[in-house]
Amino acid sequence: MKTSTEKVLGIHIVSRHEIQKEVEAMERALISLPDYMWDKIFSVWCDSNAQFCYSIILKEETRNFDLDDRDLDRNFAAHVAENFERYAIGHRGERGHNGITVYAYKDGCEGEELHCQDPWWPDDEGMRPKDKKDDGDM
Repeated sequence: MKTSTEKVLGIHIVSRHEIQKEVEAMERALISLPDYMWDKIFSVWCDSNAQFCYSIILKEETRNFDLDDRDLDRNFAAHVAENFERYAIGHRGERGHNGITVYAYKDGCEGEELHCQDPWWPDDEGMRPKDKKDDGDM
């Protein structure tokens, strides 16, 4: 049986209140990401108090220190969040989430916020996330 803190694909996954279904959902979401993302993610954390609210921390070596701006980091963070969201809402939009925030790594925890994906639920009328389809598998 899995515990509240796991390491899957080299990524730490943590549930605030050790809720097994949250750990399993994060594991499935990570596995559903494109494999080139796996080695760039340090951890995923689910805030059990907010239910289905995720924080993703990118590894330090993912950062583009040679750039004056953080556009590439922010674009990659948005791509990670959008892909994680595809799993979180399900391929037919039957589930949702209370937000997905991607951070840069800093001293073993959250650093600069790079991207924040707004919450989305099936009853958010007219606010269907882009590129989500009701007509089949992703």
